[in-house]
Amino acid sequence: MILHTKSIARILGHLMIITGLAMTVPLILAAIGGNPQIILGFLIPAAFSLALGGGLSFSYRDAPRSITMKDGMFLTVLSWVLISCFGAMPYLLTGVTHSPISALFESISSYTTTGATILTNVSGLPRSILFWRSFSQWLGGIGILVLLHSLIPANFEHQSSILSTETEAINTDNISFSRRSTAKLIYLFYIAMSGTQVLILKFCGLNWFDSFIFSFGTSASGGLNNYSDGLLHLANPAAEAVMALFMLLSCVNFALYVRLLRGDTDRIHNNTELNAFFIIAAAGVVLVTLDLFVHRVYSDLAESLRFGGFQAISFLTTTGLSSADFNVWPSFSKMLLTVLSIIGGCSSSTGGALKVIRVVILSKMVWRSFTTRIHPNAVVTIKTNGKPVPSNIANKAVAYTLIFFVLFFAGTFLLTFDAAMDFQTAFTASGAMLSNIGTGAGAMGMYAEYHAFSQFSQLVMCFLMLAGRLEIYAVLLPFSRSFWKEKI
Repeated sequence: MILHTKSIARILGHLMIITGLAMTVPLILAAIGGNPQIILGFLIPAAFSLALGGGLSFSYRDAPRSITMKDGMFLTVLSWVLISCFGAMPYLLTGVTHSPISALFESISSYTTTGATILTNVSGLPRSILFWRSFSQWLGGIGILVLLHSLIPANFEHQSSILSTETEAINTDNISFSRRSTAKLIYLFYIAMSGTQVLILKFCGLNWFDSFIFSFGTSASGGLNNYSDGLLHLANPAAEAVMALFMLLSCVNFALYVRLLRGDTDRIHNNTELNAFFIIAAAGVVLVTLDLFVHRVYSDLAESLRFGGFQAISFLTTTGLSSADFNVWPSFSKMLLTVLSIIGGCSSSTGGALKVIRVVILSKMVWRSFTTRIHPNAVVTIKTNGKPVPSNIANKAVAYTLIFFVLFFAGTFLLTFDAAMDFQTAFTASGAMLSNIGTGAGAMGMYAEYHAFSQFSQLVMCFLMLAGRLEIYAVLLPFSRSFWKEKI
């Protein structure tokens, strides 16, 4: 089936306008700094993006209002690649990096909220660059197309086809992000939550710029910040506690916030995924804290809780912020952090990785297999939120998990061709990219620095970051012959 190219071009035009407008914020900071190269580094891509977007929007203003699932998947991938390419331009034009691939890596890492970086002296970068990499990760936190949908009433048929690859891993809450009112409400809440964190961090002693940067990083579950030594530069326990709280809040299913804002609280209390998420978080915090305390990594229980608890939450939410060098911690803690990073946050949140709802469904399926092994005639129903899970949903959870780990190992295999990587580094890097956490054990260290890796490795990791952010299928299906032949 032929793609609805005119409809896709119209939406891309709107997206380019939003991208150009977003670049005006760091452009203002660059103008205040007064460096002509930095100013041009944002002015050129901003102007180009606005001109391209305006041209597409005007030329295809009368495009058919019809979008299929195939159109939605193709549009999603094309949108993320396009905005990543435009987002990479400031890094190249300002001289931050002279490698187009490295600039693209930095841009994709920001938009997908992975938080990995190829930059070395982050603290010495211009404020406009620091703001752009953090702001772009904040924009990508909920989803670029969700933002577009909340701002522009496209009125397309089957709009869920456009947004499903960004938001709904497994939707058990019967709230669709494809409704403009819902998308708008979600982004207003996202803005309000980020703004609240800015004010609280300022109250905790951070300056305004730091408050915005760290709020962007934690709200989007990205972790990018403006210091080479990250949170160690702040050494602020109160700020760490605030960030830990907002990391957890950002990884709650945003559909539940919609219910809360609409006064529908009955389903929140008994939400299976939400309860499981907080149980996993509490268990991770307690286990890591006790492990650090028992092995005398820190002097007392309070200090073990401060660092162990923060790191457990940071890994579970796939934020990747580091308040301590976890690479020197006991093996049990490092292994547990790795497991938490693979689980990730809730469905339809800013968190990455597998998502808690899939882990819950898979756990229930495993438990059912033991029960039916003992009682072959037993009928055991898998339930979430007090309702049976349809078999197609359960099958999707199994299939996605299998594809996730196949891609995980395939990425590891490709990364081992890099002479700079040992197996541990390749294995961790592949998982960190696919789970969109960025940091991990190995050569990248606690600050998720990837500048020593080859250009080939960076391209592989770019693919893994996009696959993880877009729920894998949208990235892989366009490579399938049946995708282009069959009507979907």
